[in-house]
Amino acid sequence: MIALFSAACAPLINDITTDPGDPVPLLSDGKPLSYDSSFAEIQRRAYPEVVPLQLSLSVDQALSSILSLLEEGVIAHDEEAGIEVRRDLVPDAVHLQYVAVTPLFRFRDDVGLTIEGATADGDGTGSKIQMRSRSRIGKGDLGANAKRIRKVFDRIHHRATKRER
Repeated sequence: MIALFSAACAPLINDITTDPGDPVPLLSDGKPLSYDSSFAEIQRRAYPEVVPLQLSLSVDQALSSILSLLEEGVIAHDEEAGIEVRRDLVPDAVHLQYVAVTPLFRFRDDVGLTIEGATADGDGTGSKIQMRSRSRIGKGDLGANAKRIRKVFDRIHHRATKRER
């Protein structure tokens, strides 16, 4: 019942990113998918917790953790569509893109992550992960994209803290 109420109160947007001022790029057939800048303020009000994830892992360690989570199925994705990793799309960063599939209706959503070096603990060895999740169908997503980002970030953070021990 609470989930239905939350979904009904979700704003009418279908593209969520951790940095609306500089959204993570998404490609479809090699062409960039645009981000509707009018979503930025709506998203900030509705989902203030959707922000970049800071880790004390290096970029390569963070990438390895994310790929492991995808390969193990801990982060759900369309295996047939594959996972694309590029080091040439975003300067000084690694970009990862995959297709997520919703459980009930099997909608396909585009998901991108960018991992760049950042000072997590003041020593310059950390990483910052940006994420974007965009529905292919509909004008609103009932909060699914923000929920996906929170869930993926929770899983990445959990894996990263296990790795640090």
